[in-house]
Amino acid sequence: MKRTEKMRKRGILMLLRRFGAQTKGAIAIEFAIILPIMITMYFGVVEIGHALAANRKVTMTTSTVGDLVAQFSTIGPNAMNGLVTAASEIMRPFDTSGSGQLKINVYSISNTPTNDWTYTQGGACAGGTPTVPAALLASGGSVIVSRVCYDFDSILHRFFTANETFEDTFYLRPRQGNFITWDASE
Repeated sequence: MKRTEKMRKRGILMLLRRFGAQTKGAIAIEFAIILPIMITMYFGVVEIGHALAANRKVTMTTSTVGDLVAQFSTIGPNAMNGLVTAASEIMRPFDTSGSGQLKINVYSISNTPTNDWTYTQGGACAGGTPTVPAALLASGGSVIVSRVCYDFDSILHRFFTANETFEDTFYLRPRQGNFITWDASE
């Protein structure tokens, strides 16, 4: 009986040694451990790339809207609606059809409040009317302030509690004169 017990112990030890020397399944186990980390990194890089592209589109849209408004001498809601359509095209391939997802605010601010006007499409950006640096208004005339806010809808939005909002503001001088007149019929 003692001999059978010894043989059994020796057989178990040999079996354990053979199992420890086996490397055939090690690669599969390593892959199974590393795969979730690699997938997480991949989706993270894709998500960061989309967010950076959306942020650049917001900057481009803000400067374009401000630059186009600054070229007018008189502007109204029809022209501004055309600029909003152009802004939506600039933001492609990002979705701008959601309610309040793309907010475009244009302000004409001067030292003379009678020349001031505001245009808002999609709602007002957080923070209200932007303050214009005093040096820009010191020389007289007005300053066109273009502000765009975009609620970035993440691909992985199910895992995040809130969307990221990208915002940019540009200050430009009117090109046709000191002021841009608002005409509601235009």
